[in-house]
Amino acid sequence: MKMKPNDPYVSGEQAEEAGEVYAFRYANYNWFLLGSFLSRTGEWFDRVAFNWFVFSLTQSPFAVGLVEFARLIPVLFFSVLGGVAADRWDRRKLLIVTHAGAMVSTTALGLAVLWEVRSLYVLLAILLVRGMFLALEIPARHAFIPNLVPAAAMTSAVSIFSATLNTARIAGPAIAGVLLTVWSVSTLILINAGSYLAVIGTLLLIRSRSGQQESTGDFTVASGIGEALRFLRQHPLVLGVFLLGMVPMIFCYPYATLMPVFAKEVLDVGPQGFGLLLSTAACGSVCGSLVLVFGRYPLPKGKLFAICVGLFGGGVLLLSFSRLFWLSLMLMFFIGVVSQAYRIVERVIIQEAIPDQLRGRILSIVMIDAGLTPIGDLGIGFIAEHVGAAAALALMGGTALVVASAIMLVYRQIWLIR
Repeated sequence: MKMKPNDPYVSGEQAEEAGEVYAFRYANYNWFLLGSFLSRTGEWFDRVAFNWFVFSLTQSPFAVGLVEFARLIPVLFFSVLGGVAADRWDRRKLLIVTHAGAMVSTTALGLAVLWEVRSLYVLLAILLVRGMFLALEIPARHAFIPNLVPAAAMTSAVSIFSATLNTARIAGPAIAGVLLTVWSVSTLILINAGSYLAVIGTLLLIRSRSGQQESTGDFTVASGIGEALRFLRQHPLVLGVFLLGMVPMIFCYPYATLMPVFAKEVLDVGPQGFGLLLSTAACGSVCGSLVLVFGRYPLPKGKLFAICVGLFGGGVLLLSFSRLFWLSLMLMFFIGVVSQAYRIVERVIIQEAIPDQLRGRILSIVMIDAGLTPIGDLGIGFIAEHVGAAAALALMGGTALVVASAIMLVYRQIWLIR
């Protein structure tokens, strides 16, 4: 049987027979990719502009850490509920509802800044509300990807999706850094509010037949979560991958929170330099994603995953000693490469190991690590407040190396994953 390149209804077996294992061949996936790219670019407009605004307003690294805490902490408490919802209800419709809620709350944030609301507590409250919607959206988004492509294209789908979002990380901060010199912070936040319409529009274009998930029947929140936890207990290798993947989320990813402080106080550059630092890391992330797009890894998955976790911690540690802008850019590029490579391989290992009827719940538990990032953000902001940004980066990078090594000693079988 000859397949059309964009036929969204081909099976995994047919794709394997035809040698079609690249996710971009499937129309529904491409629509989802487009909407996600536009929305994520808008989110980076929002993040860069608002973080710079808060630091300029307060001159406090801790305040910036508090903003990131409010932005992401809802993931810790609501992601699992989102996973249950993703397994009980239609994932496409759930994504439409959550993005609509994020759009409304982002509009409220933009208007609050426009109307010169200077109470940090009010602004943080709005961020928390938006974070709740996005926390419900995260597991549904990742669980939806395998419903858009056949099994043979899974590795490609995860890698291309990551590369696309990281392209947005390049475009978003770079453009935001320039626009901040001519447009207001509120304008960039309101642009992000409009960008959610892109996701909603493309989700409406996706033909639902190909996105059908396996029917799981009705279950309560407690029984649904219990079933997912039993799966993790019965598959300790998945649990080990999850625990090792948590280390960079707590001790390494918060480096981005310190970039406004590091750029201004250590490297002595303005918003354009700050945006360039983030964009360079994103460029490295895209390169890391592209290397893995075709599923041909330079090392077995387990080894590549563990090595990249260690290199991420080492990269953050080295960055703390840099006082030269060009050297910092090189290190940011390196950090981008290894951080994205580890994240992609982790997602592929886990996606391949879990059944679709449990996918949303297990992914929501795994993605709790993103909810732990705010704890690192808050901690690194507090440390930087007292000892400086460079010392805080050194402490976080060194701690990541120690903790990751300890986990690898317990779960040595990770090294053997093919």
